[in-house]
Amino acid sequence: LQQALAYDVRRGPHSVGAHVRDAAAYVCWALARAYDPSQLTNYVNALASSLLVVACYDREVNCRRAAASAFQECVGRLGSFPHGLEILAVADYYSVGNVSSAYLRVAPFIASFPEYTGPLLDHLLLVKLRHWDKALRSLAAMGLAALAPVAAQQLADSALPKLLGLVTRDILEVRTGAVLGIAELLPALAAAGIHNLNDNTGQKVTDALSQLELAGMYRGKGGELMREASARFIEQVAAAVGGLAVVPLLSFAPSKRHQAEQDMAAKQQQQANDHMQLAFSNATDAADPDADEDQESPRDESNTDLDTSPKQQQQQRSSLDLRLTHQYHAAAARLILDCLSHTLINIPASGVSALQAHARAFQAAAAGQQQQQQQQVVEIMNHCCDRLRDREVMPAARKGAAAALGVLPRKLIDGQAAELLALLASTARKPLDPFTGFDIETRIAAINSLAQLTLELLGVQAPRRSTTAAAAADDDTPATAAAPY
Repeated sequence: LQQALAYDVRRGPHSVGAHVRDAAAYVCWALARAYDPSQLTNYVNALASSLLVVACYDREVNCRRAAASAFQECVGRLGSFPHGLEILAVADYYSVGNVSSAYLRVAPFIASFPEYTGPLLDHLLLVKLRHWDKALRSLAAMGLAALAPVAAQQLADSALPKLLGLVTRDILEVRTGAVLGIAELLPALAAAGIHNLNDNTGQKVTDALSQLELAGMYRGKGGELMREASARFIEQVAAAVGGLAVVPLLSFAPSKRHQAEQDMAAKQQQQANDHMQLAFSNATDAADPDADEDQESPRDESNTDLDTSPKQQQQQRSSLDLRLTHQYHAAAARLILDCLSHTLINIPASGVSALQAHARAFQAAAAGQQQQQQQQVVEIMNHCCDRLRDREVMPAARKGAAAALGVLPRKLIDGQAAELLALLASTARKPLDPFTGFDIETRIAAINSLAQLTLELLGVQAPRRSTTAAAAADDDTPATAAAPY
């Protein structure tokens, strides 16, 4: 029965097994109705773990809901499933129907119970991170990071070394999933309070980019996927080391039910705030009718301290201590330049995101101690400028160069701001001769970069955005579900 619940066999660009897993969940539902609880005592833990793994991490919505229903039936009739009632309050029909909710909210709650931490973690590492569906691998990496608050030490001591050993494997899905898993784990571990990795693990993280480059993983079949995953690795390493905010790997549109719950909660909160303000005003008037109406209330005074609360200060200080070498920064610079010149639209976008995080992380580090790292970013900037000046460069490389110049931090461009703005303006200008001017996509990228650089110089930082979008409605699965790559 456990094998049937995990049955998933790839057949070309899709997999076979959803009907088997659905039927296996029905068998589990029937077991609870057919057998006495005393007869299933020895199998309770294994059955509960298998059902919850399917309910949280199965690709198909009908299988997740079937497993959740079977778990509910077993809890009600057998009564011996560990923490069954607490889990049922969270893992209901609607919450597991939304794939982002199942991976990022339901599974971390279930993993907080020690009986289920191991099975959920092992399933992500051994199955979902090497799944044939690219979007599901990305979601599995996000799900792995979501377990960091409840299993940080286990992830740092066991999961991370395992993934580091898979980055140069021959199977494409295995190595891309491993790189994405490592990338998402690093800032999550820092946020969970793991600020130092052991020397061997930290060295392997630092050497990962060089290993991928030496092994030729950016060439041949799957090179595009490896470039994209490695660019995400650079972005997340910068976020972990520099304490930057993490941009989600996948962005999900909220479901109608979740949006309605958010609207209702916001309305109730507003009503409660209005009621408290009215009560406070009445109490103040009753205590001192002659009080100055212009005096600032204690509630307003507390609002000025929102940005310096202990929780926010702790989030700003959450960083991972990695000894990044010159070889790492050189490999990162080469990969970013390679991504910026690629013809597929998602790879230059990943390179731009990696450059933005990489530049901001090391210009925000201790001033005067990161000259070598900043020099690498300055060289990337000079390469991008040269690509825009050279009319013989391929259009894709010019477009990537124009987009990259818009995400550089102010400290790095202060001395060349006028030159960069003039270069972008000349690139965006409508040509008199359409055969000698820049292509339209390069001009669009230059206009966007002009706006971003202007905001940066004015001190208004534009938000970093996810480079991969996946709409998740109530019963939806991640985008690109039908394509294996």
